[in-house]
Amino acid sequence: MLTTEAGKHLQHFIDEMTEDPSSYHGHQVKRVDRENEEEEFASSRSDVITKLLKHIERRFASLKQDLIHAATSILDTSQWPSAKEELATYANTSVDYTCRHFRDIIIKQGCNLEEVMYEWQEAKLFIGDLPPARRHTVWRDIFNDPELAAKFPNFMHIVEVLLVLPLSTAACERGFSCMKQVKTDWRASLTVEMLTKLMFIVLNGPAPTDFRAAGAVKAWWKAAERTRRPDYME
Repeated sequence: MLTTEAGKHLQHFIDEMTEDPSSYHGHQVKRVDRENEEEEFASSRSDVITKLLKHIERRFASLKQDLIHAATSILDTSQWPSAKEELATYANTSVDYTCRHFRDIIIKQGCNLEEVMYEWQEAKLFIGDLPPARRHTVWRDIFNDPELAAKFPNFMHIVEVLLVLPLSTAACERGFSCMKQVKTDWRASLTVEMLTKLMFIVLNGPAPTDFRAAGAVKAWWKAAERTRRPDYME
């Protein structure tokens, strides 16, 4: 919608500039009158929003490609097929993959894997006959109703796993700590490219005790461009 309509913040800016085109928040604004100004702005806005959407889709593409993340969509009952023939085979592969992926965890919790697929079929029949309003909260209702939960004791282990995605910022926090260790006051002139490489080595490389420098030194020695290389004798 933002490609054709102004959002809340842009509309607020437009309203303020309409009242007083010469200033914005006390700052003088130099405006250049141009032909087709509104058309150019609309075109630029559409271009920016379109590119932004493409970047966002590319950034989170892995959520669709990852089979576990894709399996979480089966809990959205509004997306289930209405035809019973299609519903009978719907998401069977996703449930089977989830069972195999979390096999050790759910078995430890008392889940009988042989019963999961049977209960999944029963759950689809049960939920498919519910009114649309009840489908929206069906998983919460099943968890809160002991009698309903007893109908699908094994499949509910799968539901519980898919409802809880363990998101964490631990990797980001480790990255910030690593950056502070690598880029100290004495190394403030490191470029972004070099800093990225050094951080990658620290975070993903071998431990210092396991690192063998001979290969790196040999590659550096044979490199076409070298800086600050001491004049070692062969």
